[in-house]
Amino acid sequence: MNVAFVTAAEIPSRWANSIQVIKMAQGFRELGHDVDLITAGSYKQWKTDDSGPIWEHYGVSTPFTLSHLPLRPLLKLEKKLDCGRLSYGYLVSRWKQRRNVDLVFARNYIAPYWSAKLGIPTIAESHADVDNFYQKHRLFEAARLPSFRALVTISDRLAADYAEAGVPTNKIIVEQDGVDLSLFKHTDPSQVQGLRKSLLRHKRAIVLYAGHLYDYKGIPTILNTAEILTDVSFILVGGWEHDIERVQQQVTARKLGNVHLQGFVPNRNIPAYLKAADILLLPNSAEHAQSHTTSPLKLFEYMASGTPIVASEIQNVKHVLRQRENAVLFQPDNAHSLAEGIETSLKTPEDAARWASHAETDAHQYSWSERVRRIIEFARLDQDPIHSQKI
Repeated sequence: MNVAFVTAAEIPSRWANSIQVIKMAQGFRELGHDVDLITAGSYKQWKTDDSGPIWEHYGVSTPFTLSHLPLRPLLKLEKKLDCGRLSYGYLVSRWKQRRNVDLVFARNYIAPYWSAKLGIPTIAESHADVDNFYQKHRLFEAARLPSFRALVTISDRLAADYAEAGVPTNKIIVEQDGVDLSLFKHTDPSQVQGLRKSLLRHKRAIVLYAGHLYDYKGIPTILNTAEILTDVSFILVGGWEHDIERVQQQVTARKLGNVHLQGFVPNRNIPAYLKAADILLLPNSAEHAQSHTTSPLKLFEYMASGTPIVASEIQNVKHVLRQRENAVLFQPDNAHSLAEGIETSLKTPEDAARWASHAETDAHQYSWSERVRRIIEFARLDQDPIHSQKI
């Protein structure tokens, strides 16, 4: 198929959304489809092929076409006028129509409306709450059109909310996020050993967290746990500069000499950090609304690394991780429970290695290409040909 993958995400960026978009596009390409990832950019980006550094930034192993349409100023204007991304979605859809695409896959709320109206088979993906953006009403309207084949989301809760908003239930598919397994197959052992030596810092073990440093990600719980397990080196990888500064101030004020912030690490280098650790932390708070709907990218990267995982026992995580089968689960927002989970893994290394091995095996069903394959099968793209409709 000739696939147009549409997003308004800034590429490249540090947002997890941009990683998910790039990896999903790669998943389509790995299955043999021609992919054009379409996003807004500057006139310079439109005229210049800057895909090489972008592939390196994200660790893309199977490249595809990347089109930066010169519409970034339009997006800024629409945001200022608070009119959504109406013209952006329309212009992108018209551009796709001229290129005779077989499928539009959209991480955008307006483009699916126009592409479905134009009679182009359309799949949309959304991870946000139903009432998060008013533009979603166009998406829900599009979902009732024959050309609209599927709405992909990441949790049963979101699926139920979308159905209540009017999306036909037979067009909703729940798919957890995924992982690029190729990044973990080619990790340099010498790089892993070098990282391990630098991160251990004369402590008993390396306990590592990778991701943004927002409180709802469980950072306060990590800091509280570091006060309990003073002989363990806690490594935090990632975060925006202002969040790194904020957390570093807390670490300094509390004199947590066993907590170290590594800053931003490109996605292609994350596997080496995960493999260098003794334990990986996924301490998401249960007090945040997203605890019922989140599907963290790092969860599946953790699983693919083969390193033992200690994770919060929140609803969507429990769909993937099972207590003492492929991870250790702890009571969310409870530092003593997290400390106990870490000690369990450190004091029973054979059990921890077995659980990690099970998680690594489980990760294969969450590869991006397998995710794409399931979505395509659900959408029945090889059945019921659709004829273009006039606007």
